[in-house]
Amino acid sequence: KHYEISPYFSYTQHLMVPDLIIINSDVYGKMSAENKATFEKLMNEAIDNQFKVWNESVEAAKKVAIENGATFVEVDITPFQANCQPLHDEVIAGSDFAKNLYEAVRGLAK
Repeated sequence: KHYEISPYFSYTQHLMVPDLIIINSDVYGKMSAENKATFEKLMNEAIDNQFKVWNESVEAAKKVAIENGATFVEVDITPFQANCQPLHDEVIAGSDFAKNLYEAVRGLAK
């Protein structure tokens, strides 16, 4: 009921947290090829389902908020991204791991 306190919601995209599926590497390493394939298949199905359920939940909540007077505002985040770039560059400059991870994440965002 965020809309009861603040009737405006800005799409800043700064509160996007990834969900993780984790398995112990020893357990995964001991799995047969067939079990690994099954695990990966089910994991991918779970990911697809979670995105579907999440998006449906967000749309339902947004509908309720709008019906109760909330306003949703699109925000141009490119100036914020440009201002953060020097920090990103500084962080990845000191670590190949950080650089590779950063590039992988940015690649997924495109």
